[in-house]
Amino acid sequence: MSLDVAMLTGVSGINAFGNAMNVIGDNIANVNTYGFKGSTAQFADILSASLTSGGGSMQLGRGTSMAGVNTAWSQGSFQTTGNSTDVAVQGAGFFVVKDPNSGTPYYSRDGQLIQDKSNNLVDSSGDIIQGYNMVAPTGVSSNISFTNMLSNAPKASTNFTLGANLNTNATITPAANITTTAGSANITLGSNGTTYAVGSSIQFLSSGAMPGGLSPNTPYYVVSNSGGATPTIQVSATQGGAAITVTSAGTKTNSIISSPPPAPAYSTTITLYDAQGNSVNTTMNFFKTAVPSNITAANVSTDFIYQIVPPTGMTVTGGSGTLEFNGTGTLVGVNSTGGTLGTTNPTGITITEAPGGANPLSLSWSTFDSAGAPSLTSYSSPSATLSLTQDGYSAGNLTGLSVDTKGVITGSFSNGQTQKLYQFQLANFPNTSGLTRKGGSLYAATQASGQALTGTAGAGGLGTILGNSLELSNVDLASEFVAMVKTQSAYVANSKIITMADTLMQQTIQIVKS
Repeated sequence: MSLDVAMLTGVSGINAFGNAMNVIGDNIANVNTYGFKGSTAQFADILSASLTSGGGSMQLGRGTSMAGVNTAWSQGSFQTTGNSTDVAVQGAGFFVVKDPNSGTPYYSRDGQLIQDKSNNLVDSSGDIIQGYNMVAPTGVSSNISFTNMLSNAPKASTNFTLGANLNTNATITPAANITTTAGSANITLGSNGTTYAVGSSIQFLSSGAMPGGLSPNTPYYVVSNSGGATPTIQVSATQGGAAITVTSAGTKTNSIISSPPPAPAYSTTITLYDAQGNSVNTTMNFFKTAVPSNITAANVSTDFIYQIVPPTGMTVTGGSGTLEFNGTGTLVGVNSTGGTLGTTNPTGITITEAPGGANPLSLSWSTFDSAGAPSLTSYSSPSATLSLTQDGYSAGNLTGLSVDTKGVITGSFSNGQTQKLYQFQLANFPNTSGLTRKGGSLYAATQASGQALTGTAGAGGLGTILGNSLELSNVDLASEFVAMVKTQSAYVANSKIITMADTLMQQTIQIVKS
């Protein structure tokens, strides 16, 4: 009977170490599987009986069995890749994925991700990665899908900054001294409404109650309308030879009205964007003038008139004014009058498109930054644009993705804009050893593992995310080869037990025969 037990003991060893060799083989087979966690076989002895005699107890074992297979959750090494959607978890946590058919959640360390034909972010098995929407936050995780994020809406320009030098030695454009008298006359206007607006063209068709110093039948170009009173000319019928009325009299001591239009001392172009994403290529003209008589501040030595000219077919209001520089070429005032220098950035600049176009652009010009530093100078050097910024942009298409350490996926668009789109959801468990393998580098929660504890990278004990990286298998080939040799030796030794027990049984049979 004891020899039978010995043979069965050897069989238990063969079974146990055969299964252990299978664990080793699985580890070696997955040495290049991303995110794979190696396993080790655990053994336990089998106790058959405990016999008691007068001298004490005897415990007879009947071999061994595989008590379990433990997963090694140690960190794998990282491999840098060129794929922006390759990600790895550094530290604790799993990516959360869902089966697209059943909606069953699974957990994985394999960050080899791609976009499928529906623009979902999926793993190699087609399971959809879960994350938190940052474009329209809900606080609840969902499928990471870029379907509604492939384009970026345009934004109308609202503010611009121009860094430039305006040559202090530029030729001065003389100002006109124009006196208006209330009354009527015939006039051709560039547009209905108030004249003496910058950029408008005035031509009186006959003499009458005309502004002083102007001649009939001569086109005039309005460069500025600053200084003195503000006479208003209203059109009482359709433009073009219509009767007009000068509704207020006054003297424009610093206006520039010339024929033909004067050449600006410097011009530059600013590309703005309307609410539909159309580019609005706007010209900024600068005319050097003598210091206007209505500016009495002591430290003003140079004065320029700025003039914003929109594209043909568009109109502008609030698009002109003055720039005051001191003796060192530093901008000290904008639209100044009297003894007080204006240091407020020009606002209320409105560019209106033709009927049926986009909404009007409402602009401000940052001539001074938040610390009060000016963006313009007037040195004795050629006029030049040194910097130019504006906050509008056209519509854009999604061109690339990037991932930061907090697992935030940021989209790059063809219009130069970036936007945070999603943040990866991570999960951890009270007992990771209780997870069950489902194949395809996936794990499922069990009662032994406990419920998933979800969150974001870097919070609640969860690890961080590495972009453009993949976590390699944590299997150590050298250790596996050592374990394989030991397991082989144990397997052979147990087979010898069976052989030897058989030999002894044959010897016993021979005794009977003899």
